Amino acid sequence: MKHRKKSGVWSKIQRKPEWYVVIALILIAVYFRTDQNLLNYPDWITYTVAGVCFLVANVIFFKHLLTSFKDGVIEFGLYIVQMLVLSFGVSAILLLCFNLWIIFDLEQSKVEAIEVPVIKVTTYSQNRCFYYKYEDDVRIYYDYKPIMEQAKNSPEDYKVIFEIKQGKLGIFKVLSWHMMRR
Repeated sequence: MKHRKKSGVWSKIQRKPEWYVVIALILIAVYFRTDQNLLNYPDWITYTVAGVCFLVANVIFFKHLLTSFKDGVIEFGLYIVQMLVLSFGVSAILLLCFNLWIIFDLEQSKVEAIEVPVIKVTTYSQNRCFYYKYEDDVRIYYDYKPIMEQAKNSPEDYKVIFEIKQGKLGIFKVLSWHMMRR
């Protein structure tokens, strides 16, 4: 009886285990793209899901953890980096589903307007943003409009009006914003 050689995608994946690193990086990029306009997003959700995924991945691949620890510091470091990327990739899948649920919920809510004071404005080409105060907390919003050039000299004289849709957990989506003098 002849043994057949395995072929197909699964055998290639088994021979080259770093395939998930590329997929995980793509998923992480998609995840960060979905929450770009979501403000007041609780960071604890992201860190908790990523931490649980990291622990689960290390429990599943515990044998690999021990062998990489015995092989040396470099192998152990590479293993930890791979597990971090894998766990953030899996958490990106879970959080992507959560973000889509939040976005769907936000579409059902009504449009509101909030007015916030501007704290600081930066107009550097790589970092165009403004800082504002909302609920006794300083927050940042990345975007650019020409009025920001004038506001960077005296930001305390300006305010921002956000048109938002507010959803669960206090998360809201910015539909538009306008900066003007107080």
